Amino acid sequence: DGILCLTDHGKSRLLNYCPEYAGKVAVVPHGVNHSFFKPQGLEVIEAIRSKYSFTRPFLLQLGSWFPHKNLELSLRAFSKSRALQEGMHLVFVGGGAPKDYKKILLGFVHTLNLSNSVQWIERVPGKDLPGLLSAAQCLLQPSRYEGFALPILEAMATGIPGVVSDASCLPEVSAGIWPVVPTEDVEGFALAMDAMSLDEALREKAAVAGLRH
Repeated sequence: DGILCLTDHGKSRLLNYCPEYAGKVAVVPHGVNHSFFKPQGLEVIEAIRSKYSFTRPFLLQLGSWFPHKNLELSLRAFSKSRALQEGMHLVFVGGGAPKDYKKILLGFVHTLNLSNSVQWIERVPGKDLPGLLSAAQCLLQPSRYEGFALPILEAMATGIPGVVSDASCLPEVSAGIWPVVPTEDVEGFALAMDAMSLDEALREKAAVAGLRH
């Protein structure tokens, strides 16, 4: 009788392969529980910093550590960023990386001399996510493909800005509020992460627009 898709991008891909469903497809995007994902107070943020031993301001990539998540772009861009030069860290929260891919990622960390500036955190309880997001300078979403990428809305709901790649539905979900960078553009991603982590005026503008969205 009908088919629901999460994004217009998903709808267009479905109809590309199954045009016979035209007229039966509606788009209903994911939402966020605003009683849970909301800007957190200083007490919560400090508790998160203590629990996870965050000693420096940090950029956050949230989600599974699979190849399509393009963690290597975050690493390569971070190595060229002013954020790194000013002492920030890069934190990956998620897990599940295939053995060979994790080896590749750790190779990037070693080659780029990031061993003291990158933190990997697995098995984070869901109750900690609003605090982790609120504690971060910005969220990185460099994926090569996503069905929706809910962390974008979760970050917006907690009041932090971010950067996305130009892949699949990410420009749609981020709604033009965050910088959009090609999936292999290291320099561009580095500039965007610096803007969203260091430029207070741009950060505030993106945070306000994100909360509104």
